[in-house]
Amino acid sequence: MPLSISNSNARIPDAPWGKLWLLTISIVVGLLAGWEGFWRLRGFVPSLNDDAQLWAFTRKQVEREGKDAVVLLGTSRMQLGLNVAVFTQTTGIRPVQLAMNAEVPIVPLRHLANDPSFCGTIICEMAEDWMFPETIGGKAAEWIRVYEQQTWSASVEQWLESLSQSTLVFRLPSLAPSQVWNSLLTGTGPVLSYITMLPNRSMLADYTKLDIGEHRRRREEMARESYARWPPWPPAEFRARARQLDALIAPLYARGGLVIFVRFPTSGAIWEMENQRYPRAQYWDVLVAETRATTIHFKDYPALAHFECPDGSHLDYRDALPFTRALADLVIDLLRKHAAQAGR
Repeated sequence: MPLSISNSNARIPDAPWGKLWLLTISIVVGLLAGWEGFWRLRGFVPSLNDDAQLWAFTRKQVEREGKDAVVLLGTSRMQLGLNVAVFTQTTGIRPVQLAMNAEVPIVPLRHLANDPSFCGTIICEMAEDWMFPETIGGKAAEWIRVYEQQTWSASVEQWLESLSQSTLVFRLPSLAPSQVWNSLLTGTGPVLSYITMLPNRSMLADYTKLDIGEHRRRREEMARESYARWPPWPPAEFRARARQLDALIAPLYARGGLVIFVRFPTSGAIWEMENQRYPRAQYWDVLVAETRATTIHFKDYPALAHFECPDGSHLDYRDALPFTRALADLVIDLLRKHAAQAGR
């Protein structure tokens, strides 16, 4: 064998490589477009995955909105009940949605109250059960740590991730090939979700996609089991914790900020259990008296009180639109009064 180095280009067969690459790309794009269209025709729509990175990316918006930022805190009732786009159209203010599904908002409320760079308004969903959980860990603390450690490159990556998830149906976790295959093996197939997560972290719930009677029955049963395990706060303990809550938000007020606690609508058996568990005179009215926060209880305003929750606890997206407009009208009046008192 000759020891000389041969010309490697002579070994590459002569072929129309540009056309082959174009054909390959066209096939891949066609397959993806077909997969996308197949699921869209079956009712699937794009939806974001709500996780620590998305929350941290959204939390960065508070910095960009400046000193007059409006932040939304709460649970799934806030995410489903307040439509960010409608609130923005009604008030001219774009709020930052930082609510966390299944997570009491006390920890993020403390986080913002202690942030010296924030002196805006917090609209915080509040319920009588939420007075200072005994542990300060959990999801909220972890998501805040992710925000505090998030790098510039991680923010760009999350922006690209959100863009693709909000555009492409096949990015849904349930439509990943492995998940589709597993669901087909079990004879079920991918199931339409009744909840859609938007890029602004609001959620839309379409309860017509559910057997609402069975869904409501399960939620009521879960509430009964939860209440059986966790007795209500004694009135004296509740009053003491309301005072602690006032101390928690005091630093924000010292910087000229505002907190608005909102009791979101519940209905049917859920409202009856909540009202029996926490009579208003002994609990909500005490919260009003013991904190400097402004409060809005849905039962006090006809424009908020007439909504029925399909599952007893959350608003359907159709009702969330007029509910948001009504709540936004109340909030904008409160902001004007606060600005006048502050001499702004």
